[in-house]
Amino acid sequence: AAPRISPRAAEQVIKFAVDYAPNAAMGVIDFAGLRMFRGPRLEEMNAQAGDLPSAARRSVRGSGNLFSDLNQWMLKVLLASEVPNGLLSAPRGQYRNASQLARAANVSVMSAFRFVQQLQHEGYLHESSPYLRLVRREDLLSRWQILSVRSIREVPMRFVLPGDVQAHLRKLL
Repeated sequence: AAPRISPRAAEQVIKFAVDYAPNAAMGVIDFAGLRMFRGPRLEEMNAQAGDLPSAARRSVRGSGNLFSDLNQWMLKVLLASEVPNGLLSAPRGQYRNASQLARAANVSVMSAFRFVQQLQHEGYLHESSPYLRLVRREDLLSRWQILSVRSIREVPMRFVLPGDVQAHLRKLL
């Protein structure tokens, strides 16, 4: 999956799969709605870019919480080189792209890609820097701080365990 894949590039990927893995089912999809599959009963799911309703395209692109736990970790990794070692334990370096950030943060490339894309979309990445460089930091950090002080809604619950609850707890601990 990628934000946009040309039909020609998708066809080349399909041809590569046919040539080198002829018995394997495979597919190519993008956020613009392109779906190109090869394999038993998969071709019926094929669609050209633009076949996806615009509301669905917007939700794919705009989904995500900039300050989810995983995104907060990646934000810390981006900021770590500017923070003293004793204050933040995170990998330190400069990252050219989402793949390098993913490797350093030990997260999936897709998660890092979505995070970087969201930072770009919201105007928090320098557009011409060769590295992922945060801009509008005061605004970004202010938003992060506001979200971190919001109270988390607690949900009361209890465990229903058959038998001796204390014995179950001892096993767990």
